[in-house]
Amino acid sequence: MLGYRVDRQRRALEVVPEEAGIVKLVFELYERTLSMALTAQRLNARGLTLRTRVAEDGTTRGRPFNKNAVHRLLRNPLYVGKVRHNDDLFLGEHEPIIDPDMFERVQRTLDLRAAGAGTRRPRRSESLLTGLLRCLPCDAAMSTSHAYNHKKQRYRYYRCRASQEGLRCPTGLLNANDVEAAVVAQVKALAKSGALREPILATLAEGDEGEAELVATKDRLEARITELGAEAKRLLGAFSSVDAGGRLLAERLGELERETDKHRAGVADLERRLRACAALRTEGEHVAKLLDAFDEVWDALVPEERREVLRALIERVGVDPESGTLRVTFHEPAPPPSTQPTTEAAP
Repeated sequence: MLGYRVDRQRRALEVVPEEAGIVKLVFELYERTLSMALTAQRLNARGLTLRTRVAEDGTTRGRPFNKNAVHRLLRNPLYVGKVRHNDDLFLGEHEPIIDPDMFERVQRTLDLRAAGAGTRRPRRSESLLTGLLRCLPCDAAMSTSHAYNHKKQRYRYYRCRASQEGLRCPTGLLNANDVEAAVVAQVKALAKSGALREPILATLAEGDEGEAELVATKDRLEARITELGAEAKRLLGAFSSVDAGGRLLAERLGELERETDKHRAGVADLERRLRACAALRTEGEHVAKLLDAFDEVWDALVPEERREVLRALIERVGVDPESGTLRVTFHEPAPPPSTQPTTEAAP
């Protein structure tokens, strides 16, 4: 079963982290595409397979995904920590891989489509630069639309919103296919040169250093909390057996409790920042891998995924046809969370 292996000593299912990532991706892709065939196609295009087996000659082999494999995986209750017995489901002892809310959404979608009652995802604009493209002469956003020529052929174009409001704009209508191809070509060239990848890797390295500082600070706070707890335990023993000085002991216990609460709040803040570091690292690594093989990945993406990729990389695209300007501004890598140490009281 993709995502799990059997721990024969414990007689229990154990999560295989690398395979669990593929299982999560299957659910995410299906929610995006609403198509088991497209989901299988996207997985195969990324070089992912069903469980890899090692042959006698030492080579590894894995079966490609198909519609049936995707369907079986999406329907399997094991992934939300349940086991089936006859027609009933029971809570299992293994760790779930998929969030129950996502699993239920997918089940409802599959049920509706199997019954013929499901509605397909509304057709969105296939224009890649909606929300990114701006007319430089007017400093205005450009929206997308389409029209038909005398041969009833459909073509897409971008139009400055200033002109739609009755203002004079020198840009006119831009052929959507041409401007999109020019932007994608620029992204591909920079991805190939490494110019986009290098700042991402630099930011990841900076984040790794900051994360190490946060972990060290968290360890110190937790050690101090343990010390305070031990001291409080000793004082409680003394308080129960000694009448004299009871008030002073009670005051010290109050101080220990206040300091412990302060450090616990500090630990909670550090854990939040560490989660942010982990999320940043995961996103950065994902984008860096995408840029390493941008041509192959781009060709394998569906239109909605292509829009998501461009929005992840590009902040805005400025265009001025009269001067022949096409200015693509890329996002700066997100800075790592603040590594300013949480205030630590001296022991």
